[in-house]
Amino acid sequence: MRAQITISKQNLLYNYSQIKKLSSKEVIAVVKSNAYGLGILEIASILFASGVTFFAVATLEEAIYLRKNNIGGTILLLERTNEYALAYSYQITISIVSLSQIEDIKKSPVPVVAHLKIDTGMNRLGLSKDDINVIKNYSLTNLKIKGVYSHIACESSFMEQEKVFHEICSMIPNTNNIVIHLCSSSYLHKSPSYTTHVRVGIALFGISYIKSLILKEVLSLHVPIVRRKSVKINEKVGYDLEGIIKEEGYLYTVSLGYADGWSKDRLTIAYKDAYLMQVGKTCMDYMMFFSKNKYEEGEYIEIISPSLPCQKMASIYSVTPYELLAALSYRIKRKIIT
Repeated sequence: MRAQITISKQNLLYNYSQIKKLSSKEVIAVVKSNAYGLGILEIASILFASGVTFFAVATLEEAIYLRKNNIGGTILLLERTNEYALAYSYQITISIVSLSQIEDIKKSPVPVVAHLKIDTGMNRLGLSKDDINVIKNYSLTNLKIKGVYSHIACESSFMEQEKVFHEICSMIPNTNNIVIHLCSSSYLHKSPSYTTHVRVGIALFGISYIKSLILKEVLSLHVPIVRRKSVKINEKVGYDLEGIIKEEGYLYTVSLGYADGWSKDRLTIAYKDAYLMQVGKTCMDYMMFFSKNKYEEGEYIEIISPSLPCQKMASIYSVTPYELLAALSYRIKRKIIT
């Protein structure tokens, strides 16, 4: 018995509909980093079967994995690659994030379908205004530009970055016939009228930073009790005997550890009819909780759930929801529920 993630199909599709309603745009479903820990194939399969036809991923391996598992539509690769033949064979749209890529594309034996990534101020990846002027002077018959996008760094930079993006978009020929996307989960309500799409990742899964966007929790993380032990005051628990029992009750060992992507550095809260507190250090495969309530071995307790919402727990643990979710290991079983 080990930890299990359950994914609510109903809540995922509800969130998608609310996002589309708020933004009034087509949605690019960002499923990078194993769909922020929920499971890339599980999430993409639900969305694709429900009519979503545009996905974004972080790595070429993620894109190929989706194609091999019958996910159709457009798949946009957000990272830089020079594997043009491989991308072409799997019908993957790449991102051009540096001017030097253009020299590579000149040598490509196959057509390259791409979105231009614009650096509007984050200074991570992307093309500048000067780069766009250079590209305009190239004659690349094997390059098909299908879109243009950028990434907002923070709330305070939005207006300045949007202004730069709009100016650069006006420099690109045939923008009436390409995909334009600027806004992601935190800026859906600000999406400019000239953009055609929004990129949405963590909001799909119930994490909202917009007051008017009320979403539902998609993921729950449950862990099974593999051992129950009666304990007395002052008993010591775990590595280095750091955990100390403060009152009589029960010690529960559950199968969740740092090998599952659950940080050693947090004091975890769990729930089952009442709140349970972790005792002792998190191990590679296990952790221990104390409760005065008696539960049976084989029962599951909650780590993330409607009683312990991801966004609230991330705040308690002093991390972002992105960090909390994306760290969840592939070895945790994912289960889709309706």
